[in-house]
Amino acid sequence: MARSLFAGLLGILLAGGLAQEVASAQLQEPGKLGYVGISVGVQPGGPMIFHVLLDSPAAQASVRRGDRVLEVDGRKASGLDEEALHLLLSGAEDTTVELVLQPFYGSVPRTVQLRRKPHDRVFLDYEAARARPEGIAAGLVNQHGRPVVQSLTPGGPAELFGLAAGDIILEIEGRDTSTLSLFEVEAMLIGPRASYVELLVRSPGGGETVLQIPRLNHLNLLPPAAEQQMPRPQSIPAY
Repeated sequence: MARSLFAGLLGILLAGGLAQEVASAQLQEPGKLGYVGISVGVQPGGPMIFHVLLDSPAAQASVRRGDRVLEVDGRKASGLDEEALHLLLSGAEDTTVELVLQPFYGSVPRTVQLRRKPHDRVFLDYEAARARPEGIAAGLVNQHGRPVVQSLTPGGPAELFGLAAGDIILEIEGRDTSTLSLFEVEAMLIGPRASYVELLVRSPGGGETVLQIPRLNHLNLLPPAAEQQMPRPQSIPAY
């Protein structure tokens, strides 16, 4: 009775036989839910991986931010909505999921098999961190009423996207920084993970440049040219 009810509820969520197939498979996989360490968002061209958890099964298989998901366990991923994707990617610990991925760079798709790990402290911390805002990994000081870049995290988003020590931030999101305190500027640099902040900066040599810098853990960043082509979703589920 419980099994038929569960399959029926999934059938309401998804048209066709996908819900019944996944429900049947999950009912045969008892145990606690596991994770493979990816955050996936549904995009017009198909699901895309936006974050990869360090030391996760996905990271160990060299899954990268920007990889597009072509298939999940033999099922074409294009056209799947978030509910369908959730059902296909979720599963019990110590079970496997097979993904066919199209790398951001390169034209040859590759297949990876990922074994789900238990929802341990690493995953729980990751889930909590996804809800926390991030900055751009730059240290500022106030000089003559303007925020000036004092330090940069090596390999961080600010450094990778062109900010340099000594740069003066003239505007942040169109607001003149001479009217803002350093605290207000630093607060504006912080925002949702993977969102972008726009800065007008003046170099020590006098040249002015507009920079768009992602708020993202630098270990997940693609090179700047690739990052500029990445979609910018508001919410991305994790698996």
